Amino acid sequence: VKPNLVDVLTVAANQIVIANHIPTVHVVHPSDLTQLRVTKATDEQYVNRLLDVNGTLTLDGIPVVANTGMVVDNFLTMDGTKDTVFSKGEMMINIGLDGDDFTKNMRTILAEWRGLNRIKGNDTAAFVTGVVSTSITALETV
Repeated sequence: VKPNLVDVLTVAANQIVIANHIPTVHVVHPSDLTQLRVTKATDEQYVNRLLDVNGTLTLDGIPVVANTGMVVDNFLTMDGTKDTVFSKGEMMINIGLDGDDFTKNMRTILAEWRGLNRIKGNDTAAFVTGVVSTSITALETV
C-alpha cells in the first residue's frame, strides 16, 4: 500500500517521541487537511485513526490544524510547549489618511508588533517539518 499523509504525520510524531518530547499539534495547509479528511484505507473505509469531533480533526489524538501560512504539500509537527514567544511592548495601531483617502472615505491602518519566537537549541528535535511528497517517497524506500 502506498504511503500517504497519514503515514507522514505518524512518522513525524514518532520522531518527536523518540527525541523525548510529546507531539501536541500537526500543522498543514487547508488543502492538505481536506486531503486528510477524505483519506481512505485499502478497504475503501475512512482511516479510523483520524477523528473529526466538532470540526477538529485529530490523528492518534494529536490535533491537525489548518493554516494558510503553511505551503501546500508541507507540514509541521511539533511539541508546542517547547516554543516560547516573547513580546517587546504592546501592539501599536495607527489609523490615518493617505493621499485621497478622505474624499474616498477610506482609512489606512498600520499595525506593528515586535516580538521574538524562541526555540532552545536542545529543543529543536521537538519540531519536525518537511515536504509531504518527498516524505512519501522516502517512506516508499523503507
